[in-house]
Amino acid sequence: MRYILSIAIGGGLGAVFRYSGSKYIMQLTNTTFPAGTLFVNALGSFLMGMAYITFRRFTVPGELNSMITIGMLGAFTTMSTYCIETLHLFQDGEYKYMFLNIFLNNIVTIAAVVLGLYFSKILIKMMT
Repeated sequence: MRYILSIAIGGGLGAVFRYSGSKYIMQLTNTTFPAGTLFVNALGSFLMGMAYITFRRFTVPGELNSMITIGMLGAFTTMSTYCIETLHLFQDGEYKYMFLNIFLNNIVTIAAVVLGLYFSKILIKMMT
């Protein structure tokens, strides 16, 4: 039950952070391209990579690990929004943005995980 509660709390926080971050980026960019979703997906992927290495290196209670990775980062990143925004770009005939969105969300988020892994390893080496 503690794990479920931890995940629920993290999920609530992640959803609020996603909404706020995405909305902020969309206001900055003021474009048809869904830059807000790309931003939260890339940042969340980077943080997931960092969490993966950090939580393996340091003893982190299971509830905290689940709250951050499954709850917060799971709710912060959003595959469903990415998919619906891509569909809307297709329906609106914005094919250039549609393909750019598909490419960037897949390549950038994978690269962000890798960067997060390496960044975390560097920080851990500096701390020890």
